[in-house]
Amino acid sequence: MMRSDQPEYDDARGFVIPIADRNQPGWAHRPSHGKLYGEKIDMEPWRATIREIFERGIRDKGAKQSASLILESLEKHYPFRMDIPGEIDINTEIQRLFRLQKEGRPLDTPAGRGMDKRYVATLREAIDQNLTKDETLD
Repeated sequence: MMRSDQPEYDDARGFVIPIADRNQPGWAHRPSHGKLYGEKIDMEPWRATIREIFERGIRDKGAKQSASLILESLEKHYPFRMDIPGEIDINTEIQRLFRLQKEGRPLDTPAGRGMDKRYVATLREAIDQNLTKDETLD
């Protein structure tokens, strides 16, 4: 079937954005930063599998895989999943794992910004203690 035979093309044929809508402020604004390609894929379900392949490559140099090979193996193991991350997302995760390994941190360290939760808890506890000390001085 050619594109011109698809019903969506018949629906869109002759469509013109009304001038009243075109002249409104903001009608042609670009999406904000990070929104150009739509929603980002949730990497959390895939992190363990990618980490397992990464660790296999650390143990056996012959088992190292590039992001494209990891993507192929994910597609092979999960043929009907539509939420498999892309090659760029896998490459980003591999870079994160390399950084963690280089820093000597455990590879199962959660991704994301912010301070480690145990440090946050310690700081909050110290702040709470200081607040209670200040209140008792009054």
